[in-house]
Amino acid sequence: MVRRSTPWSRRVEPDQSILQGAFLLVLHAHLPYARHPEHPRALEECWLFEAISETYLPLIEMLERLAAEGRRGLLALSVSPPLAAMLEDELLQKRFDDYLQRQCALLEDLLEKPDPATIDLEAPLRWHLARIQGIAARYHARGGDLLGALARLARAGVIELLRTTATHAVLPLLRHWPESLQAQLSLGAQAHQQAFGLTAPGLWLPECAYDPMLLPLLRRAGVNYCFLDAACLTSQDLGAGEAPPMAELGERVVGFFRHNGLSRLVWDAQIGYPHHAAYREFHHDLSDLLPLKRIGPYLAHAQIASPSGVKPYCVTGGSAPKAPYDPAAAQTQARADAAHFVEQLAARRGDHTQGPIAVLPFDAELFGHWWLEGIDWLEALLRAAPQAGVTSTLPAAAMGQAAPTPLHHPARAATWGRDGDNSAWLNPRNAWVYPLLDQAHIRLRAVYDAPEADSDAGQRALCHMGRCLLLAQASDWPFLLDHGAHSDYAAGRVKSYLARFHHLATQVQSGVISASELTLLEELDPIFPRLTAQMLQCCEIVGE
Repeated sequence: MVRRSTPWSRRVEPDQSILQGAFLLVLHAHLPYARHPEHPRALEECWLFEAISETYLPLIEMLERLAAEGRRGLLALSVSPPLAAMLEDELLQKRFDDYLQRQCALLEDLLEKPDPATIDLEAPLRWHLARIQGIAARYHARGGDLLGALARLARAGVIELLRTTATHAVLPLLRHWPESLQAQLSLGAQAHQQAFGLTAPGLWLPECAYDPMLLPLLRRAGVNYCFLDAACLTSQDLGAGEAPPMAELGERVVGFFRHNGLSRLVWDAQIGYPHHAAYREFHHDLSDLLPLKRIGPYLAHAQIASPSGVKPYCVTGGSAPKAPYDPAAAQTQARADAAHFVEQLAARRGDHTQGPIAVLPFDAELFGHWWLEGIDWLEALLRAAPQAGVTSTLPAAAMGQAAPTPLHHPARAATWGRDGDNSAWLNPRNAWVYPLLDQAHIRLRAVYDAPEADSDAGQRALCHMGRCLLLAQASDWPFLLDHGAHSDYAAGRVKSYLARFHHLATQVQSGVISASELTLLEELDPIFPRLTAQMLQCCEIVGE
């Protein structure tokens, strides 16, 4: 294999002054693959619709505004293949339009005929209506092409796009299934290339889940750098300050380590900015105020109480009743919090215990979805930072300007999850998932040797079995099982994917494959439509 040259392979000498005070924003965009053509409206598809209207479209528009002013090198972004597939799915795009129309109709109804519970909410309801109407108009104006917009921003140097794995699996938990590890990495790279027309040397490891055994696979997959939590490091490498921003992991792969102190100012449940009283309250929806008889027709299911997506209150604080949302006050607070964060970044200059650069990775959906004003905070941060002598940078640029730090001890297995380990994805609440995955891997190896596997239908069936197994491996399902939210849905997804897997396996082994059933299953989960050859290659590895 030909080794790719990397920026730091030029023997760059460490220069702490080059990046001192700089920061590297990294946003990871991912949602579970929730696509249900078998239902006219699926509650879980609303996860995507909320994220488009509150995070993905506003984020792109913010980046485009700054790009128009000539700003470059703003942040790094990964978009998972499941999310990319959903964003360009015509069925889901049409259903997103229906979702926005239902929200507008609900708000127009309440403004025309107020409910007693919404009498004092006219101002925030009118603001929400104007906001949703604007989202719909701007989304349609660009033909729903969000991936194309991101590719243009990347080519212009405004952002750097990162790849991730095929279905967001926690890779260390697949250590006994090398064919799945390779499939997750190689299919993730190919899906990124097909979505954006770009290659990406940087990898977002799902859940920042790292294990030293991954290094040879990362190098083989052409990964030059990835992003890790400081829990990977020993106390000797942490020292008295934060983790080094960049460190050599081995196999010519660099790790970027999260700056915990600064990151906590954004995401921490106790001290994080999103909990200020002025910001929108995420957990109070119109569906909490109105009887189902009134709001039901505007929800995904008229007979099931579920969020409408319209949240008219601010956080408020204390035990006082929630106050109506005031967007002007929230905008003022977002600018103030951004100014405070810039002050913290500027204060790092000269403090060499902090490292030359602050690496700040977050879930993209924190900004806009969970924290509605988060996109405004990002824009205010990116505007104010240069005025304070603090610069944003991108991973490739940082590697070209300073050398990674040698570690005293190899980085160890860790995640950015609870307790810095795998416990959120492997515990008594979700441990039942893994024996089922193990059984499927064993059966896949057996099915590959069946005589019917060599037929055209057998090849298609094997490919879709691979899709089902990859989708069942997603970190989303054990996480939801652990969290307790949507646990029935998560369990159902694992079981349904594996039931489809075994149904096809039985047909291949029996030598009787139903073409109509196979076509139906492919239509239910059309992800990776052009990656079937690679999926088959992963099966071939098993027999070597």
